[in-house]
Amino acid sequence: MLRVVVGSALKWAAFGLHSLFWMNAAILSRVVTSNANVPLFLARRFWGQGCLQIAGARLEIAPGFVPELGKPYIFAMNHQSMFDIPVAFVAIPINLRFIAKKVLRSIPFLGWYMRATDMIFIDRRNREQAVRSLAEACDLIRGGHSVLVYPEGTRARPGGPI
Repeated sequence: MLRVVVGSALKWAAFGLHSLFWMNAAILSRVVTSNANVPLFLARRFWGQGCLQIAGARLEIAPGFVPELGKPYIFAMNHQSMFDIPVAFVAIPINLRFIAKKVLRSIPFLGWYMRATDMIFIDRRNREQAVRSLAEACDLIRGGHSVLVYPEGTRARPGGPI
């Protein structure tokens, strides 16, 4: 039992340090290049892959849909764990902007990263602001950027209430 607890604690610590390193690298790359696609590429190529490796997870992507470069897409996923995000970055081979709850904006490092990569923040308690956020997402899509949304708006247990 102790071995499992220590192993889990070490994995969480590694995940946290890995995430801090890549979030800072991504933010710095945005400052240096003024291009939100650079930190998104870093998340897809390095952060997401590293998270899955730390967790000991292996991702198998079934053949099928391949997004065309330069075309915008809207992706919708269920949100069952925090690993849904690195999986999305790894499995979907194009840069994504997420629609995320507004409270994430104020979390140090994570919020800074999300602002640096032009993520869309939505205040689910304020209808007018939520509509403005969705209009912002539409503008990004019209501008050729792909967007990912978790329609239930939060993590949910399979088969459980949303």
